[in-house]
Amino acid sequence: MKVNLPVDDYASRRPYISASEAHKTFSDEMHTFWNMKVGNIDPPDISHLEPIKRGKRIEKNMPEWVYEDYGMEIEANFDTYLSKKYPWAIATPDGFLKTKEGKYGIEFKAPSIFNTSYGEPDTDDIPQHNLVQVHHSMAVLPRLKGYYLFTYTESGITRYVIKKDKEIEEKLMEKECRFKGFVDENVPPPPRNEQDLIYHYFKSTNKTYLENPSNEVLDACNKLKEARNKKKNDKSNEDGLNFIIKRGIGDHSGIKFPDGKILRMDRCFSKPKVDEEKFFKDNPKSFKAWCTKFNADAYAKANPDSEYVVRNPYTKLHFPRD
Repeated sequence: MKVNLPVDDYASRRPYISASEAHKTFSDEMHTFWNMKVGNIDPPDISHLEPIKRGKRIEKNMPEWVYEDYGMEIEANFDTYLSKKYPWAIATPDGFLKTKEGKYGIEFKAPSIFNTSYGEPDTDDIPQHNLVQVHHSMAVLPRLKGYYLFTYTESGITRYVIKKDKEIEEKLMEKECRFKGFVDENVPPPPRNEQDLIYHYFKSTNKTYLENPSNEVLDACNKLKEARNKKKNDKSNEDGLNFIIKRGIGDHSGIKFPDGKILRMDRCFSKPKVDEEKFFKDNPKSFKAWCTKFNADAYAKANPDSEYVVRNPYTKLHFPRD
């Protein structure tokens, strides 16, 4: 059913999960997304960014261009729909296409020239977050027969076809429902990687040490210390051991072993650096200049407060000496 939830009014849409947000319920963005949904942080305002403004300008003309290239009459849509089965799930398709077989959903995209994640035309080889978006929309609007996604690039309009798949929809909504449970209970999702741990515990001021660590943590400490002593070690295995130990430490400052020795965990920041992917995505005209004379280190030093200059937080373990 239709609901009055303007796309630019996040406060009214906060209790819901939209199609474009669906991938965040189980991706690396999950913990940031959870904090947004429980009201700890506000979503970033990206309306002023040139790629966003460019996309809106292009998408207004897409129905006409699709008709010229494919002969398909798209009915533009500006309404938001609420799922009857999942009362927290909403979708705002860009349009609809009526055929003899039934109604299809429409999605328009205007990817940048640097985006190479779209595959062959008339397939469903599109970025995962787009694929999740359209399957979420089909779960919200179960009568849709499928979805067409159209991209506009300098080479023209390209069509992609996504078939309805109830099994995928059910698995997707299970993931979203689980995430919604964390939001409703105001309990953060379990950390899945070191970035999640940093998000939850980096700002901790707890100066105490974890005592009586679990056998899993103790075993990981022994294995990591042994691995570090080897000249050649498996970095991927070390990452897994680091995660187990840091997850065990949580908001503490380290671990106090039964023999009284201390494993210290420092919370640090990396050197300032430019997020070049974000910079050139927002400023595509600067790419040519970057190829010839852009100095990222100089930019970071001269513009320490720029939104494109980041100092990434990280944690480091220091084992006690034998």
